[in-house]
Formats: sequence, C-alpha cells, structure tokens
Amino acid sequence: MVYIKNKWIFLLFNVFIGFVILLLSTSPINLRFFIDSLFYVTIVYIILMLLLFIIRGRFFDGIIWSFRRFGSIMSKNRDYLEEAEGSPKLSERINLPFYRFIAFQTFALLIILVLLLILYYM
Repeated sequence: MVYIKNKWIFLLFNVFIGFVILLLSTSPINLRFFIDSLFYVTIVYIILMLLLFIIRGRFFDGIIWSFRRFGSIMSKNRDYLEEAEGSPKLSERINLPFYRFIAFQTFALLIILVLLLILYYM
C-alpha cells in the first residue's frame, strides 16, 4: 500500500515540475503554456518507458551477445559461450516494479494531458 501512495505523490511531483517549468519560462502563465510545459515532463517519461520496453523485450540481448562473440574471436578467445552465459543479460537487469512505475507515471501524465486539452478546447 505504501508503494501506491508513493506513485501518486510522485505523480503530483511531476505535475509540480511542469508548473515550475512554466514559471521559469518566458511565456505567459495560462493553461496552454502549462499544457506545453507538462508535455516536456511527459515526453521524458514516454522516451524512458519505450526504451525500457525495448530492453525488456530482449531486443539488445542478441546484439550484445554477438558483440561479445566477435570480441572473443578477435582476441583469439574461443570460450565466448561460457563468458556470455556467466553475465546477466541486459533484459534481466530491468526491474519489473520500476518498469511498472515508469509506465504508470507515463500513462497518468498522458491522461492528465488529454483532460487538460479537452478543458482547453471547450
């Protein structure tokens, strides 16, 4: 239950960061520019979530394995399979609760942005 409270508090903190970006910019303070500044925070989360999604999908595991294999062949070391099995894969290093936390923040910020856009265009 503590984890749920933390993600809601962090969501409010992200909205506050968007408001601080609005205050620090030279644009006038209104709803449109608040939506713009909150989008800057949201786009960072979108990029991070997509990067974690690609890594968790094991896209880079084969690439890293082939680079290790190539490096071991070039250094005349033929036991690249034992070295590759001994180290954890990149996709296994991504923590699932951290990924879910980032995904929650991303989708919650997107919902807030959509609601603010609906309010703005009404």
